[in-house]
Amino acid sequence: MVTLRDYYGSIADTMESRISTLAFIQHSLTRGLQNEEVLREFLKTYVPSRFTVGTGFVIPRKGFAEAVEFSRQIDVLIYDSLFYAPIIQTGEVVVCSSESVVAAIEVKSTLYSSALAEALRNIAVVKAIDPRINGYIFAFNPSAREATIRKRLTQAAETYSFRQLPDAICVLNGHFIERRGDIVYKVETKGDQLALFYYRIMQDLAAWANTPEIGEGFKDIGERRYTKFI
Repeated sequence: MVTLRDYYGSIADTMESRISTLAFIQHSLTRGLQNEEVLREFLKTYVPSRFTVGTGFVIPRKGFAEAVEFSRQIDVLIYDSLFYAPIIQTGEVVVCSSESVVAAIEVKSTLYSSALAEALRNIAVVKAIDPRINGYIFAFNPSAREATIRKRLTQAAETYSFRQLPDAICVLNGHFIERRGDIVYKVETKGDQLALFYYRIMQDLAAWANTPEIGEGFKDIGERRYTKFI
């Protein structure tokens, strides 16, 4: 019998195959953009239709006469398009007011230490604009050791604040790290990091929409051992 874990494992294998093919592209910016698109395509397929997946910028909710500061461009934005429209939209690139944004995701091909530091900074900026926005880091390939990830997270908590740390860090074939309140946990994985990532997103979308039944079918995926990380 095929389980949800098996199903999302096969999707992860397909994503990794596409990323391996893209590795032949020598232009790093182009390769990075294509990697982001791989994750966006997955989310567009499996996120409920109330939400739209794109890329772009977040601005704080202020009066139209006030000057505002944009976030850096976020690789993947998930926003509520049922009740909100982007302030600016050009193709998939949007500028969204913070109250419409459910999640901001930074995508890395490989989670090098420097790439992790950059992603942590970008998520912290978004959470400074609106702490209700869920922030995630997603990487297709592991690189940074566990000790390096712990060090970077500790530094980010000291530089910004604990609540500005990402809500989850997902590395295919690597770590899955999740923040719950004021504790960051390392989550036991069974080769199903993508399923865990999707489950966490579905939990956050369900909380946003006040429809807990959205994630009901995935509870067994989240039942595993959590170890305090920092």
